[in-house]
Amino acid sequence: KMKQTGGYAYCNPSFSEMDLLSLVNKLDNCKTQGASSARSFIQDWSTLREEPVVQQLVYDASIRMVADQYLGCDAVLNMVTAWKTSYVHESIHNTSSDAMLFHFDADHNRFLKIFVYLTDVGPREGPHVFVPRTSSPYREQLPAGLQRDGRFSNIEVARLGLIPAIITGTKGTLIFADTHCLHRGTRVTENHSRY
Repeated sequence: KMKQTGGYAYCNPSFSEMDLLSLVNKLDNCKTQGASSARSFIQDWSTLREEPVVQQLVYDASIRMVADQYLGCDAVLNMVTAWKTSYVHESIHNTSSDAMLFHFDADHNRFLKIFVYLTDVGPREGPHVFVPRTSSPYREQLPAGLQRDGRFSNIEVARLGLIPAIITGTKGTLIFADTHCLHRGTRVTENHSRY
């Protein structure tokens, strides 16, 4: 499936609801990155490694196998982060710094990110959005307007005829994402959050 979409697939493995809730509760105690940001993070490995859901992901042989096969090498885990996205009024929300405008990640030459929805994510909770077949192997085929680094608005992407895919899902949804693909987060509506 990942080859068909240019680097995206998702599934619903079984996570304990209590394990997911444990990390949700820790995220609820984090402060946002600033008044114009909707996101709060836990990046401290000594905190994250104690979480059962993190342990399950890090030591899952099938996840490692998918990463190895997709990347064509022995994958190396180099970061674990948990975050919560909350509602911020659009007049002050910095959607660019919160990665809510379309963009390509360029952290490394080749990598695969694995996202897990810790709670149900529907249209109000700011689902992850990606544009199929826009990762590195497809980059030369993209319209000239996308042959640059930076952020792209919904209108720019639509004018170029690209059709995004929106990934909603129940808690525990696991997303394999080659974020060299054009992608973004979406704004969360009032009284909702995405974990």
